[in-house]
Amino acid sequence: PDSQAAYFAELVRSAKNPKGDHQHTITFDVPPVVENGAMVPVSLRLDHPMEAGHYIQSLVLFDEGSLIKLKAIARLSPENGRAFLSTSIRLARSTKLKAVAECNLHGRWLGISPEIRVGESGCGAAISRPTPNFSGNILRVKFSGRGQKGKPLQISLTVKHPMESGMTMNKDGKATRSFPAFFMKDLQVFYGGKLVSELQLGPGLSNNPVLELMLQTGKDGPLKLKATNTDGQSFEDS
Repeated sequence: PDSQAAYFAELVRSAKNPKGDHQHTITFDVPPVVENGAMVPVSLRLDHPMEAGHYIQSLVLFDEGSLIKLKAIARLSPENGRAFLSTSIRLARSTKLKAVAECNLHGRWLGISPEIRVGESGCGAAISRPTPNFSGNILRVKFSGRGQKGKPLQISLTVKHPMESGMTMNKDGKATRSFPAFFMKDLQVFYGGKLVSELQLGPGLSNNPVLELMLQTGKDGPLKLKATNTDGQSFEDS
């Protein structure tokens, strides 16, 4: 937890406030109130060029008030066509999320969400280790809508996997480990034989998360997903 706090404090210090800079302003879409803290929908985007010489190369979503501060990191490329990330996260208390977008030319930029008020149900952390045995499709990709020439298309990436830190809070508010962490830790997206996006995941996300990105379509070749969990198991889908 101390190293987490130091990392995010430095990340915030290194990021600039856009102050009216439209291209580097992060726009959040979050609910004002949620009853289920185990599944809080969040999306963020920037109206920024995604060209070979000028693009948003990463989005970091985090909450400094959470036990698991990091929610997700999306490493993007011009092939995404738009800087966008949508998913569902865990929150145990009311908060304002933060995100840092990194432009390949102009550095890091900070965004802060409107407040999300969380009900009493908590973040839904497990009290025992989930089974490591799987069946069915662990990864699934789906295109949303029909592609239009020259415009990016939204893709949905379903990860059917527990996202558990193994940490629980005791009555004194201290974190204790109940079981080893077990979650999908990374997800790679390949299109036309090229790595176009890479996602760093963790137990700050909801169980069985769905992540949405944009993709500039029109290339020859399949769309493939590759992922690895904390037990070293690998998964693929196309």
